[in-house]
Amino acid sequence: WTLLWIITNTREGTWEQQPNWDWANYHAGAMMIKEKLHRAGIAGAADAWITSTGVHPPFVQYTTALWMLVAGDSRVAAEMILVLYTFIFIYFTFRIIDRLFDITTAFWSTLLVLTFPVSITVSRLYLLEHPLCAVYAAAAWYMLKTEYFAKWKFALLYGLLAGAGSLSRLM
Repeated sequence: WTLLWIITNTREGTWEQQPNWDWANYHAGAMMIKEKLHRAGIAGAADAWITSTGVHPPFVQYTTALWMLVAGDSRVAAEMILVLYTFIFIYFTFRIIDRLFDITTAFWSTLLVLTFPVSITVSRLYLLEHPLCAVYAAAAWYMLKTEYFAKWKFALLYGLLAGAGSLSRLM
């Protein structure tokens, strides 16, 4: 999947084109967060929470900023966070369906979801919808693991992931 993502983005010239205003805004927010984290640590992170992202909550930009602290400042490095969210989406989609049905159904359903044109397209665009789907799938998995909220550790993880989902995209 990652290799296909890199090949298609390179072949189509996606990384050579100027990003549209949504992508540019999200990249700029991630860069501001990264710089504030790098320069001022936790205090900078708190300030970036308030000042850097504008309309949308900053969860995706924060994860991108943390990744860029490791991988560098390029647009390609920033968009590689989408690969992580794709793996999270694949893993938890498979786990949910396997728990509710069986492994064969999980395999074919996950494959079907991943080959929907909208899934393929959105997983390659630096927008907030794909990370939201990944976080939502992870939250749904942990909600199933709570056994009707009888297992508090899984309930806590569910709550954290539901909150992360709320911080991924609200509007």
